[in-house]
Amino acid sequence: MSTGPFKILQKAFLERTVEHLKPRPAHALPLAASLHDAVRAFEMAHAGSVVILNDELELKGIFTERDLLFKFQPGKELTKIPITSMMSAPVVSIGARASVARVLHLISLG
Repeated sequence: MSTGPFKILQKAFLERTVEHLKPRPAHALPLAASLHDAVRAFEMAHAGSVVILNDELELKGIFTERDLLFKFQPGKELTKIPITSMMSAPVVSIGARASVARVLHLISLG
């Protein structure tokens, strides 16, 4: 096992859970939402992402500021672009008791 600061980091990654990070609640939009709805949600919630849910409240996708930067084509009307055409899907979700190490592993997988 490592010593010094690396030991502290290693312990934090292995023992700390997502709930220790105190994530903010996710902001959600329905599948029928438009890109305009998502941008307004970003502004109102001071958030950089929204999750997309179906009528049964199942997670179907996520739309992030990064999606907006890379997928949006200027000149198109935001209200006419369905969020489903811009969101990232499928989405992997984890519980609040998952370790930070597990989260980092999932992120590294893409």
